[in-house]
Amino acid sequence: GRHQCRERVDVVTMLAHARNGGEEAAEVTKYLESLGDADQRAMSLPITESEKAIFVGDYRFGSGDENVMHIALDRRGDLTLNRGISTVRINRVEAHAFAPAGAPAVRIRFKVEGERAIALTVHDPDPLVIASRA
Repeated sequence: GRHQCRERVDVVTMLAHARNGGEEAAEVTKYLESLGDADQRAMSLPITESEKAIFVGDYRFGSGDENVMHIALDRRGDLTLNRGISTVRINRVEAHAFAPAGAPAVRIRFKVEGERAIALTVHDPDPLVIASRA
């Protein structure tokens, strides 16, 4: 599901939920362990503070306040994407590409010139939104 809050939400895998269920969830735990991939967390490549600064900013894809995406740092220093009331942590998956937490197939690709991102495109897998830095 989608989280509509401004706080960071750590994604807990189904297997972690089952393990926390103790004896009542023992059969579910056993089944999920047999699948082999029920405990995968989102991939996030390392990123330095100076690299994060390349992406932070506002990106506009139309007129009006609702047509702006904000890339920012949360209180833990993680990159986030905010649009309206929805904020999601984004994980680095390539040099200039990120995936939102909970949506590993979606890609947020940045066009970088020099030391600054000038545009971003959201793909799922086809381009959905193209936005330029405001």
